[in-house]
Amino acid sequence: MPQAFNTCVKNGGKVRTVKPNKDTYIHVCYLNGKSYRGEVKHIKKKTDYRRKIDRRMHDYGEIDERKKTIRINPRKGDFLNTVIHEEMHRVYPDLSERQIRKKTARKESKMSVGQMINLLSKYKRGRKEIRKHYALRKKQGLD
Repeated sequence: MPQAFNTCVKNGGKVRTVKPNKDTYIHVCYLNGKSYRGEVKHIKKKTDYRRKIDRRMHDYGEIDERKKTIRINPRKGDFLNTVIHEEMHRVYPDLSERQIRKKTARKESKMSVGQMINLLSKYKRGRKEIRKHYALRKKQGLD
């Protein structure tokens, strides 16, 4: 980082992040009406995973880091919970299973219906299956 930026931060300046475009960002420190730029940083591209529905698998879901695939069995358990759980494994590969379960429960409880639909749309399922899933959740009093 530039020396002036570091000095500004040490003296209690407010740091803001500026995104000049979608691939880069810059930390800028503001102190006494002046601004001090930090380094230009590049946003790392996320390698996208292929998401598959596999009705023949024995588990609820699994993630293969090497092949970059997430497979889900919609016939087992709560489909939405399984999708969130496997996505958590994708985002936080180093967390334990217990920590992933906690994060999954917290995330699911805070999601809106629109966010749920957006997440489920990444998995190739028919509209009929999605409607069936939401009808079941409503029947169970989960929505």
